[in-house]
Amino acid sequence: GTQFVYTAADMDLLLDENLNLNVIAGNVYYTDDNNRPFIRTKLTWTFMPEYGLSTYLRTRNQSDSNPGSQNYYSPETLAQQAIGLQIRKPYNGLVYTAGVEYGSEQATSYSRVFDTTSSSRNPIYSWTLGVQTNPGRKTGTTFGISLIGSNTSITGAAGSNYDWYGLNSWI
Repeated sequence: GTQFVYTAADMDLLLDENLNLNVIAGNVYYTDDNNRPFIRTKLTWTFMPEYGLSTYLRTRNQSDSNPGSQNYYSPETLAQQAIGLQIRKPYNGLVYTAGVEYGSEQATSYSRVFDTTSSSRNPIYSWTLGVQTNPGRKTGTTFGISLIGSNTSITGAAGSNYDWYGLNSWI
């Protein structure tokens, strides 16, 4: 029965012709009296623009005001850092994308049941394959779909026993 409200602001800065910084800052409010402020960053360098090849550094940091929920993963603090390689290439009127990333996650968790705090460090990975239409000149509208896989999510910790796969589509 726990619900949450996710609010955030996003800033996308073009630092150079081939260097981009994206920052997302916000809060997740849970109805069980937990606030989770967070900040996510992604610094992308397109090192071979003619081939659509880029690399990036992605970070995620969050803390929970009331950690240790039994309803969802709520560590006291969580930090992630990952590096990735991606390609984005137009072909026959569509844009194809593929990417892989690998990094590390550090979490400090609190157990209400045992009144203890523990720390963990796990490798994290994700991959994506996608296709989308080119944005229309007048509308800017694009349609797309991506297949995604990872061992970490907004609701769970990374680890050897956790993998998820998804299909994401958008307009």
